[in-house]
Amino acid sequence: MENEIYIKGNEIDKKSSESNVLDSTVKIIIDSSNFGSGFFIQFKKNNGKTFYCLMTNEHVITSEIIEAKEKIQIFYDNENENLIIKLDPEDRFIKYYKDSLKIDATVIQILDKDNIENKYFLEPNYDYDSEKVYQQFKGKTISVAQYPLGEELSMSTGIIKNNNNIAFSHNASTLEGSSGGPIVLKGSDKVLGIHFGGNEIKQENYGYFIGPVIDDIKKFERNGFGKDFYK
Repeated sequence: MENEIYIKGNEIDKKSSESNVLDSTVKIIIDSSNFGSGFFIQFKKNNGKTFYCLMTNEHVITSEIIEAKEKIQIFYDNENENLIIKLDPEDRFIKYYKDSLKIDATVIQILDKDNIENKYFLEPNYDYDSEKVYQQFKGKTISVAQYPLGEELSMSTGIIKNNNNIAFSHNASTLEGSSGGPIVLKGSDKVLGIHFGGNEIKQENYGYFIGPVIDDIKKFERNGFGKDFYK
């Protein structure tokens, strides 16, 4: 489900004041016909260190692109600064979740050699309880940061309509290129989820909760896989 839905009455605002969320949001260019949004995020590790990552949809940075160890181009601060990352899982932690968790998301480790300075790395919203199926978030107002049409960095707002323990529907407007943008509760800079598409017939968009990804990264760390993970 990758269609993006612009919902009448829910404008995409190019002048939002939620600076931390916007500062973390990037445009990802694979080629002239494949682009999307993403965001910088940091996870807390059991040893107290911080794990810095780029997060987006798996349909933006696909498993085939990762397995081919291709390079991607990331633009941040609109188009004034950019970074090229080689997608080499032997060099950095990279994991996609479409197969394992049925979540359209990819996490890519950011390394010191990437030379990303003075950028804001969001933190996840850890206030979730999958046993209660996230019901506490239904009806809450959310914001989606994005690069609609691959153009100017923007943000839209809406409400969470329905949800289960993995995904939720919302009525914040998006356009092509918005996929992979961070979803936060309105007024927060903690990532609640990741936007991934919409349904034109139902006139609603969709996001995945970040909780299952947090749980998987914790499991990965407990199992001790990957020495580079502990840098």
